[in-house]
Amino acid sequence: GINAEYGAVHEKFIVLGDVNGQVFLLDHSGNIIRQINAHKGPVTCISIDPTGEYIASCSRHDPNVIIKGLYRESSERDSSETFRGGVYSVELGPDFATQGHYVVGTDKVLYNEKGFFGVKRSVLHAGEGPIWTVRW
Repeated sequence: GINAEYGAVHEKFIVLGDVNGQVFLLDHSGNIIRQINAHKGPVTCISIDPTGEYIASCSRHDPNVIIKGLYRESSERDSSETFRGGVYSVELGPDFATQGHYVVGTDKVLYNEKGFFGVKRSVLHAGEGPIWTVRW
C-alpha cells in the first residue's frame, strides 16, 4: 500500500503523496492511475487546479515544486521550479490552466507567475518562519 503523508481530492480523482516523495494519482475506487517520482523526502503539500488538469507538489526536504499536466494537451506547463530551502506548501491559482499563477510557502509567501520568459516571483509576506499552509 501507499504510506501517505499528504492527500488532495478532486471530483475526478485523488492524489496522495507518500513518505518517500512519490505522488500517486488514484481513481475514487483507490486504483493507481499514475505514479510520479517527485521528491527526495516526504510530500508536505499537494494542490490540484480547479479544472483537474494540473497538480503541484512539494516537500520540505527539497527545494522543488513539481507541476504536472495530467493530459497531453496540458503538459506544456510541466515544470520543476527550484526555491531556496525547503518548500512547505503550494497552491495553484484558480486560473492556473490559462494564466499559470501559483503561491508557494517557504520561509516567505511567494506569488509565482509562469510566463514566456520563465517564472516571475513576488514576495507577498516574510519574516515569520516556515509557511505551512497557503490558500488562494
